[in-house]
Amino acid sequence: MKKSRFQDLIPIDFLEKARQQAERILIDVRTAAEYNESNLEGAVNINIKHQDFVEEINELDKDIHYFVYCSFGIRSVNACNYMAMLGFKNLYNLKGGLAALETITEDK
Repeated sequence: MKKSRFQDLIPIDFLEKARQQAERILIDVRTAAEYNESNLEGAVNINIKHQDFVEEINELDKDIHYFVYCSFGIRSVNACNYMAMLGFKNLYNLKGGLAALETITEDK
């Protein structure tokens, strides 16, 4: 079985692991319009569909922990796979995206 090149974390684990990491960056890979509508506090927007995505990702420090998310977890999986191909080692995907996160916050 092929080992994943990133960790796919459920919302509670994603948030907890992000809180525990001193050197971490939250990356929202949605469009600027989606990001401006709502985002996780402290996240940077690097739109996976934008022409500058590859250039922006290549400028990042490969040794930092990256917590990547989108609306439903599809674009963020693609971003994590691409980043892993570039040599990023500490990648965490929000499984189910912000939609999954909203379901746990609505339950409280």
